Amino acid sequence: MGAQEKQEAMKIARNVQMREKERKLAEQAQLEKLEFERILMVQAEADARDREEMEKRIYTNVHHSDELRETIARNEVERKQQRQKFLSEGGKLEARMQVEAAKIEAIKAKKLAEMEMIGVPDKYRTELMRHKVAVG
Repeated sequence: MGAQEKQEAMKIARNVQMREKERKLAEQAQLEKLEFERILMVQAEADARDREEMEKRIYTNVHHSDELRETIARNEVERKQQRQKFLSEGGKLEARMQVEAAKIEAIKAKKLAEMEMIGVPDKYRTELMRHKVAVG
């Protein structure tokens, strides 16, 4: 084999080696591109999950806040009704006490009239007249 043939064989071997190197670099670039796309997809899925969880949390918080407001409003209405009922019952009780006091005053006036008719002295009747009727 001559020098020229040796050079030609070396040139062919270098070309084959260069093409093999280019093929390996292209293959490596393709693998890196695929890995990058896979990472992007995984990250997008994680972002979507995080966003969905955040939306659920926000919905739950808003729903809970609405329920609390409704409960507070119901309690306020109930408290007002109870207060109104209490005041109403107090008014009824006061009216009954006034009726009772009027009855006692009528009995007192009747007794005083009876005492006067039977001749009880004024000094004893005056003491009864001064006596205040206390009901309740």
